[in-house]
Amino acid sequence: QGEPGAFPALAGNRAVLLADTTNLLRVVLQGGYLPATAGNPRPHGMPPFRQVLGDEDVAAVLSFVRNAWGNQAPGVGTIDAYRAREARNP
Repeated sequence: QGEPGAFPALAGNRAVLLADTTNLLRVVLQGGYLPATAGNPRPHGMPPFRQVLGDEDVAAVLSFVRNAWGNQAPGVGTIDAYRAREARNP
């Protein structure tokens, strides 16, 4: 659900609810890191999970997030996770 100043809320988060799940898939597979700034010299990041989670697991996690905490969005398909993974492995 998030923690102010540390982790963004996933409830009602526009990035979570967008019809296009490309960015969500990229964050789970490739990780996500914000640049350090004067106001946030040690930002939190998310490690990549492409080596840990299979396509079914990625789809299940994101489908859960898109429908938890009051969110209502279509689930993510295993084929979507597969395509996102393959897009990084030409």
